[in-house]
Amino acid sequence: MTLDAMLERPVLSVKQPWAHLLVAGYKDCENRAWPTKIRGWVWIHASKTVDSAGYLACRREHGAPPKDVIPRGAVVGLVRIVDCVRRFDSVWAEREQFQFVVDRARALPAPVAAKGRLGFWWLEPETRRAVRGVILGGLATQR
Repeated sequence: MTLDAMLERPVLSVKQPWAHLLVAGYKDCENRAWPTKIRGWVWIHASKTVDSAGYLACRREHGAPPKDVIPRGAVVGLVRIVDCVRRFDSVWAEREQFQFVVDRARALPAPVAAKGRLGFWWLEPETRRAVRGVILGGLATQR
């Protein structure tokens, strides 16, 4: 897929530390109350909100960045959605939720500031330009 095509892919806002764990390749699913038919690459946006209880456990278990420096309000990378199921066999799966099963996590070399939204959304033109610059300035890391 070309960079231009990749920049046209949808975005999903996720609270920290879950956004970090997704793009770092630790978390293999994202839990939602609603299903999706979207498959393929999806940008991950770290919302401004931090799940404080989850953060403490993730910092201890997976080395999430310190709370005062973990990116918030920014596009942080992408994952590929390969399925949407209930009862996915994963430590990350939550009961009574749909799991967006993901793989091929890639973190951006640097976060790109952006305003998040609920549900899936698309990058604004200025954000696409900024993400393009970050990618061209340093290859995205693959986990």
